[in-house]
Amino acid sequence: MFGFRPQPPDAEHLRREEESRRNLTAGGLPLPAVERLKRLAAQQGTPQHLFSSDLSVAELALVEDLGFVALGQVMGTSFYQLGMQWRTANWRDKDQGKAFGYEMEVLTAGWGNARRLALGRLQQEAELLGATGVVGVKLKEKAHVKESGAIEFSAHGTAIRERELPPLREGSPPRKLFLSTFSGQEFWVLRQAGFRPVGILVGNCVYFQVLSNDQWRVLMRLNAPNQELTEVSEAMYAARRLALNRLEEQAGKLGATGLVDVQVDAQLKVGQTGDETETYGAEYHFTLIGTGIADAPPPPRRAPLDIVLPLR
Repeated sequence: MFGFRPQPPDAEHLRREEESRRNLTAGGLPLPAVERLKRLAAQQGTPQHLFSSDLSVAELALVEDLGFVALGQVMGTSFYQLGMQWRTANWRDKDQGKAFGYEMEVLTAGWGNARRLALGRLQQEAELLGATGVVGVKLKEKAHVKESGAIEFSAHGTAIRERELPPLREGSPPRKLFLSTFSGQEFWVLRQAGFRPVGILVGNCVYFQVLSNDQWRVLMRLNAPNQELTEVSEAMYAARRLALNRLEEQAGKLGATGLVDVQVDAQLKVGQTGDETETYGAEYHFTLIGTGIADAPPPPRRAPLDIVLPLR
């Protein structure tokens, strides 16, 4: 168009692209992002340092009141293709008309890996900035690509560091840090109460419940009276139990003594399996996301300010 012919990339450009792809394959960050974050880290403590944040003014003031400084916004993303979930060995013949349920391990692992990669890259960006924590993390799912079997997750937050710690210099080992979904106000209140965040925990499960012929007719309103769909309820409880087990396992590894701000996302799809068996069932996507906390001494309280107004 307009007579413009793009120049072919040179060898250095191709080398950098290949290095970025290798980093992403290993769960890391592209090369330009690493270079940008290292440059921002080197500017900390100098007149050139400029941080960005999605914290409100009140949130930033409370984070500063706890003795932290904001270092910058960090993010992580993952565009993930889900694998095919084949029938399990205990799949019944359609003429038996019996019900049973099982976890769809391939889909469970796919959804879990996509979230893990997004949060892992968010943490890597915070480590490059020398952060000791990230507050206000928001994990979002892009649902518009589900039809193609692909999913996309992104995580955003603000990296912070204790004011008393010096900026991290290149070559130094990364600092241990926490991720949290807390706002600035929630982080402040949590610390005053004698707790500290230790990390974001995720437990998920994709569970398929094959429905009996009787309950499928009830679901399709085929001359059925009012009654509970016990097989579908059973599937929800099974999916919740497996997701909770994974959440508690992660909490134990991080040393968490409690979970707060837990968000529950339960999605149900009913229909045919789409194969030659024409099996009817209910598919549950059950996800739990929360922040693990542990006991920690509260920060020293500042002397209260008294406002004095003259009466004259």
